[in-house]
Amino acid sequence: MPKLLIDATIPQIKNHFSKHFEITEYSNEDELKLLLPNQDALVCRTHTIIDSKILQNNQLSVIATA
Repeated sequence: MPKLLIDATIPQIKNHFSKHFEITEYSNEDELKLLLPNQDALVCRTHTIIDSKILQNNQLSVIATA
């Protein structure tokens, strides 16, 4: 099952994706950096800055904003 990392502050998102993804939530930027390398997709807030430093050494196929 694909792994999806989501911002914990996005309401109801787990209900929509839990049938199709293994869900992990992050609460802050430190958790995001720690958890990201093992994920297939990321759903973040529009204020989250995703740059080349954060994207190093990961296997993401999709990045989406809520």
